[in-house]
Amino acid sequence: MKQIRIIIVDDHQIMIDGLLAILQREENIKVVGVALNGLKALELAKNEEIDIILTDISMPEMSGVQLTKEIKKYNKNIQVIALSMFNDSHNINQMLEAGISGYLLKNTGNEELMMAINKVYNGGIYYSEEVSDLILKNYTSSNQKRVELEKVNITDREREIIILITKEYSNAQIASELFISERTVETHRKNIYRKTNTNNIVGLIKFAYEHNILEKS
Repeated sequence: MKQIRIIIVDDHQIMIDGLLAILQREENIKVVGVALNGLKALELAKNEEIDIILTDISMPEMSGVQLTKEIKKYNKNIQVIALSMFNDSHNINQMLEAGISGYLLKNTGNEELMMAINKVYNGGIYYSEEVSDLILKNYTSSNQKRVELEKVNITDREREIIILITKEYSNAQIASELFISERTVETHRKNIYRKTNTNNIVGLIKFAYEHNILEKS
């Protein structure tokens, strides 16, 4: 029987000891190394045959996010499962973007941990229920904002001008940047305020952030 080769990464030794106690009871799992930070884990991954890395997020020297990015640069076949106390959008999104295959909270049970490891090893993804709910909520919110923005019907040119307005460019500077006349900029500005139902820069900036207009800037 082929064993799943795992590295455990956490800056708390008690957490490592607990995971070791769980995983060493499993016949199909072999823990080939442990590390108290991402740098040590990266070194281990480059010197051992690894299938999965179980990692914390917030660690000294190298975070779980950076570790995941470096691992994926080195070997995309090594899968990463985040095991964290954080269930907020910021940390989850950062780890998703870095390339994780699973995200569990540290209050997870032994059965769910093993389910996640086996599923990820077999090419799947696994997120705990709380994390899945948050991902779905964020997706729904983001999708709703996209639909709302489509209803407003902001053109590509207007988006460019909004971005420059939020950077405090004057009409003259915007005209120079986009190779159009100041009169044209003024017309676009009036249309933008009308479409977004705003009447000043502060309101426009709030609208731009809420509808992800500044993401491409």
